[in-house]
Amino acid sequence: MLNLRDTYAIVLSELGRADEAVVEARALLAIRLEHQGDEHRDTSRAHDLLGDLLRKAGKLDEAGPQLERSLAIDRKIHGPEHPDRVSALVALGRTQAEAGQRTRALVTLREAWSVIREHDMSLDLRGECAFALARILAEDPKTQGEGIEFGRQAKAAIAKDVGTQNPLHTEVTAWLVEHEAS
Repeated sequence: MLNLRDTYAIVLSELGRADEAVVEARALLAIRLEHQGDEHRDTSRAHDLLGDLLRKAGKLDEAGPQLERSLAIDRKIHGPEHPDRVSALVALGRTQAEAGQRTRALVTLREAWSVIREHDMSLDLRGECAFALARILAEDPKTQGEGIEFGRQAKAAIAKDVGTQNPLHTEVTAWLVEHEAS
């Protein structure tokens, strides 16, 4: 569940104010740790948010440990198969991909995709995960077709979630045009 500070950090990030967003997310994590402890669901979400914002800010070395901590808390609280961990899995997979860890990213994102499909999870996570998988898989001629199919699924999920005028939908559409032509 998002609170005002979470939302504020996300809005700052979307406005291109990455450093300010990270400061807000760090403050939120400190509050969660102080008031709810290190092994609480809200603390896990705060680690997830901070990790994703660090990734978006290009601080991949800092992002990974935050996302790993979120996953560890969720595993301890809910067990290894619970859907609450999907957001952190997608962010971690994207972080690994951006850090050039293609094999690790594929494993992480495929795990996230499996949970998304099993639990029929939200379209935003579905679109984000599918597009991350598409970009990685399309890099290899052996998996390019699978990558394009994930791109199509991402486009459909994003269109259904936020509409075709959304910048991410435009990005996925352009990516598909480029990769379907090759």
